[in-house]
Amino acid sequence: MPGNIVSYFRMICSTKFTKNIGKAVQMLTTAIKLQSKKKFGILRESGFSASRHFEIFVKNYALMYFINGFEARRFLLFCAFVTDFAIRYYLHGAIEAPHHAAAIIAEVLTDNKDVFILNGNWEFLNEESIGYIRGSFSRQGCFNCFRALQL
Repeated sequence: MPGNIVSYFRMICSTKFTKNIGKAVQMLTTAIKLQSKKKFGILRESGFSASRHFEIFVKNYALMYFINGFEARRFLLFCAFVTDFAIRYYLHGAIEAPHHAAAIIAEVLTDNKDVFILNGNWEFLNEESIGYIRGSFSRQGCFNCFRALQL
């Protein structure tokens, strides 16, 4: 049963964007699985278990993650991180986590709307996603910005 929930949530997430953006987020979610599992374990030990805790944690993470401005690769990685955490929280009883995840991703896009539009908006994000799927840019390079913000 939990495996079906995970597949279903990932399918839902990938349809919110273009097929390529969804696929890139899915691939990145798989790539960061070990890092997010460790972070999730730390949060669970500290008592973070409810949907509200998920929402607070991810909103704070978004503030830290985009403090230097919006960038497409960072946004894809952020979406993967939020997706993975939403799945983990959902499977541990925080049933509102997927809804909070979608709202927070939309909030990041809204807050950075001007930069997003100036940088080529959905077309550019789709091109970045295709680049990641095909391996045109280094996965390691994408993770450099992620490592700087580890908790």
